[in-house]
Amino acid sequence: MKLKVLFIFCTAFMSSCSLDEDPLSLITPDEFFHEDRDAQSSIDAIYTYINGGASIYARYFWLVNAMASDLGRYRGTDPDLAEFASMSVTPQNSILLEIWQGLYAGINAANFAIENIPSVPISDMEKDVFIAEARFLRAIFYFDLMRLFGGVPLLEQANTVVGSQYLAERKSLEETAQFVELEFTHAFENLPESNSPGRPVGLTAAAYLSRFYLTRGEFNKAFQASRAVIQSGRWSLASDYAMIFSGQPQNKSEELFSISIDLNGANPVNAFTLPLGVDGLGHILPTSFYVDGFEFLDRRRQVSFFTSYISDEGVELEVEPHVGKYWQSDLQPIGSPSAIDIPIFRFSDLLLLHCEAINELRNGTNAEALQAINMVRARARFNGVSNEEVLPDLTRMGKEEFKDAILQERSKELGWEGHRWFDLVRTGRLKETVEKAKPDVVVEDKYNVFPIPQREFTLNPNLGSQNPGY
Repeated sequence: MKLKVLFIFCTAFMSSCSLDEDPLSLITPDEFFHEDRDAQSSIDAIYTYINGGASIYARYFWLVNAMASDLGRYRGTDPDLAEFASMSVTPQNSILLEIWQGLYAGINAANFAIENIPSVPISDMEKDVFIAEARFLRAIFYFDLMRLFGGVPLLEQANTVVGSQYLAERKSLEETAQFVELEFTHAFENLPESNSPGRPVGLTAAAYLSRFYLTRGEFNKAFQASRAVIQSGRWSLASDYAMIFSGQPQNKSEELFSISIDLNGANPVNAFTLPLGVDGLGHILPTSFYVDGFEFLDRRRQVSFFTSYISDEGVELEVEPHVGKYWQSDLQPIGSPSAIDIPIFRFSDLLLLHCEAINELRNGTNAEALQAINMVRARARFNGVSNEEVLPDLTRMGKEEFKDAILQERSKELGWEGHRWFDLVRTGRLKETVEKAKPDVVVEDKYNVFPIPQREFTLNPNLGSQNPGY
């Protein structure tokens, strides 16, 4: 039985509430949580806000991070997309509104599960694991809200009716961060050591804690969390970078967490990035600054981009790079559909976060950090058959030099996977990097966060103040 209730979540933060909905068509908690399978169904319902081509994570997270960074440029007519590429985002931006609403819808689904799983006729141990999974997913939603917008309202109860009690005040960044840390820590301590494919384990939450602590500048905690995951031996790098985006099982060793895509919910990246000739719009393209940063024989360059020819009446005019990271050209020559999962957290990401934590603690490299980053570089030498003579191992560096090297490695390794804007904000390199990649763009200090959607202030008079500068 699939959970139907409360997916028309009428909260102060949602625009999709229908007051005309037939209440008899909804399943209430009193009707639902009577069988053991209902606990699992309530958890599955949360994943609808992560998995599938229509989810916020598949549609917008990679896009916003690429366009608002040095990775992407825009050539279309959509004003909301253009705002990210030009760093002129306004509170009226509809993409930001959809992200805000989608994350709060996921939070509400998690709240619904957390509140009602205790009444399901299963063992206390099973209840604890289900609740830990719901809290882990809720932590992801709030963590991403925090990184995008700063402090936000903290809702811990499912909103099933419209009322003034849900017009919550905005919390400070510190309060929001404390809540996120508590949620991830609970998940780390209560999730099982093993789980079904695609489901988190305790160490998945530890990986997220590492990312969280780096964001917060708590480098020793970040180091401890990432080291625990690395030393567990649970994950490893796929032997070939191309395998990660092949849709084949071999990439599973590297996935800590990913967006599951199937042929019924095609990977949406291709629609934005592939040219018209292969069933895309071609409006979002890589910057030349980004493409030129790769060595030619770097396997990641071969996987991330392909070239198309711009022609005029059959005469080739120029070669133009496009993002092809999620395109299986041999299986889907016209671009769509593509059932390649979109990674949210890969083991190589964790290795580079580990390097970042060590660099901050030691003011430069040590053997452990060099081993981690050189593992990532060594994999990128492999062309599918043999190793190319590129990307030599890094050697001892000072803090600023190694910081630059880590950021550069992350851009090549993780580009178009939803990390770059976060990385540049976290390391204080947003302005200098974006302005170098896009000389016609001026990056103001306010772009370390985005504006809270203006519609939320209209709906919720208790929300408080807008982010400075907007």
